Amino acid sequence: MTPQEYINRIKPLRNPKQIQQVCKELADSLFGNREFAPKTRANKLTPYNKLINQIPNEELIEGENAYIYTKEDGTLWKRHLHHKYLGLSKEQWKEINAKTIVLDRLENCRKVDVRQYLEITLKLLQSDHPHELAVGLIAASGRRPVEILVRGSFTITKELPEYLKHGYFVNFKGQAKKRDYDMPEEERAEYRIGLLVPAQFFLDAFARFRKMPEARELMIFLKAETEKGRSPEEINDDIDSRRGNSLRRIVKREFGSFLPTRFNERELDNKTLRAVYVRLITERDCPKSIDGLLWASRPVGHFVDNEKPSDSQLRHLTTTLGYSDYYCDSAVPFVEAPTKPEKERAIAMKIYAADYEHIKQLQDKWDLISHADAVRYLLSKINQAELLERQLIEKDAEIQSLKEELALMEAQKPEEPLSEVEAVQPQEEPQPEPQQDLEAMIQRIVADALSKALPKPELQPEPQPVQVPAVEMQQPVKPTIFKPTVAKPEKDRDWKLAPVEELKASKSKAAVDEKLFRAFQAVCDYNNNVATSNNERWFIGNVTLRDLTGCNGLVVKDWMERHQISIDDHNQKYGLGQYHNKRHKNTNVSDVISWQ
Repeated sequence: MTPQEYINRIKPLRNPKQIQQVCKELADSLFGNREFAPKTRANKLTPYNKLINQIPNEELIEGENAYIYTKEDGTLWKRHLHHKYLGLSKEQWKEINAKTIVLDRLENCRKVDVRQYLEITLKLLQSDHPHELAVGLIAASGRRPVEILVRGSFTITKELPEYLKHGYFVNFKGQAKKRDYDMPEEERAEYRIGLLVPAQFFLDAFARFRKMPEARELMIFLKAETEKGRSPEEINDDIDSRRGNSLRRIVKREFGSFLPTRFNERELDNKTLRAVYVRLITERDCPKSIDGLLWASRPVGHFVDNEKPSDSQLRHLTTTLGYSDYYCDSAVPFVEAPTKPEKERAIAMKIYAADYEHIKQLQDKWDLISHADAVRYLLSKINQAELLERQLIEKDAEIQSLKEELALMEAQKPEEPLSEVEAVQPQEEPQPEPQQDLEAMIQRIVADALSKALPKPELQPEPQPVQVPAVEMQQPVKPTIFKPTVAKPEKDRDWKLAPVEELKASKSKAAVDEKLFRAFQAVCDYNNNVATSNNERWFIGNVTLRDLTGCNGLVVKDWMERHQISIDDHNQKYGLGQYHNKRHKNTNVSDVISWQ
């Protein structure tokens, strides 16, 4: 339930029982059966409290939609019943206000090795692994994980004050805690942030990340869950539960050797990178004429300039203090983007229309980026075929030489006369001649070598074994010319919106992929939202998906290899191992989970 939907339902009500029921529905959607710390609970209720507090005092009627609250100093305060049914108790607020975590951190700042931090960030931004790349984007921009994964967008900042260096700033939109998801895109908060790496290098890495299958899968999940009417906060929590552990593992692995944890924290996490970013970007860019705390609050979105900024907005600077954990061991430089290898020059070439269609088909089949890559791949295949031809001719010559030597040895062997006993015994079945055994053995060796030497594109059908022609004694064998075959691409429909019965009846590759994806999502939803403990949850493996879809085990294995990261993330989230499902005993996964 979004804040606006909530206020639209509760504001007209004048009956305490009805108000309590709406509050209960909100509590179920925000918290479910999980226990949250008082501070976390208060944070989740903040956007709802803001709208409730905007109800005019004259509309609050005690006994209908309001009650009288007694403050610590004894004064009375008329408040909406929302605070009574959902708010924190006085004891919980005392517990929150008595904490000194931020104060302790301000008095115990930790040193950052600037050079190492920037080197690791640049390395991660060049990675082809989605989790490593995501952590690099977080480290360079100070964004929250969900903002990098699905919510955020970036554009180059064109107009800058003279004291700022061009090429290191972008405009950011999609801050998770602004909670403006229901607003039109053009009305959402957008503000300038500095980057620890060149802006264009960062944007290229961000675009590359969003095109990866793992990122696209999260975007599909976001769209589907939004259409179901789930609150953005719930969706954000689910996305964090899917990817959070994986990202934290990368942070600890890459930064753990030199970056100290925040005071009173046991492990590094993505908030650690946000805190380091705040310090580095302030040290590098903040002019002496502007207060450092105010400067630091802008790139993290705690103070966003609007048409009429006021002093009242400065209260959010206390949130920025919570990220003041570190100090720099040296000046923060403007790092340069890593040099790329010089791009090869492409030239125009005329080809027949039919050949052009074949090249496009091969490009799709081998999942190549451009026509030029397809042509290069074909050329590599031709080179391999020519090499195999030469090897075959050499093998033919060796076979011929061995035959000649064997024939010479047989010709020189003296014939022994048969004894009288041997002469009268019946003749046994003729045994294969030694040269025939030798020929067969050599043929098998050559065939195995050729089939292993020819590489196969990933996830493509296995090539047929190479048939080596029989060798004749009288004349050399003409070598076989190996030509790459062109597989006709499968013309298939988009099965994402297909009805379940039609999908189950189809056995096309795209339909099978969609079956397995839906089955995977069904198990994830069951484990996340239905199962209350690990005793009820299911490990996602080959058997689980095979039972749900009826697909062949090899097909399931292929699909799992292409989605291994998502599968591992979910299993690791709940600590589910490969023998976990044995606890379900005689129950099949299809007995409790179904997919649509």
